[in-house]
Amino acid sequence: MSTQTPFKSSPVLAHNTTTIPNREKLLRNAQKSPLLAMEIDEDVAEFDYGAFEGLTTQQILDRNPDWDMWRDGCPPGTEYPGESPEQMIERVDRVVAKVRAVQKKDPEDRQPAESGRDVIIVAHGKRR
Repeated sequence: MSTQTPFKSSPVLAHNTTTIPNREKLLRNAQKSPLLAMEIDEDVAEFDYGAFEGLTTQQILDRNPDWDMWRDGCPPGTEYPGESPEQMIERVDRVVAKVRAVQKKDPEDRQPAESGRDVIIVAHGKRR
């Protein structure tokens, strides 16, 4: 599954403004709830800025005025590998496919599966 532009296949599934201090606390809270089935997916993460990590867009443009994240991606850094737009799109498409599998019997079938569930996606932070 591939898209021509970022997030084309990705509807906004949910927005949660609750601050969660760390993933361990999130896991503990989710495990206590009988209503939640929780999965942490490393594909759900911010764009990997690589060598640009910690810089503002303006700082990046000051160094490279023609830079466009969606065309050029981000070069590798010492701590983070960086990511091309195609790599990010592949990650997002994998997440969308997983969500569709949870919600539908067949990705092409528009009828909800009998066991279909609502899905909330919360993304924050870098991949590990």
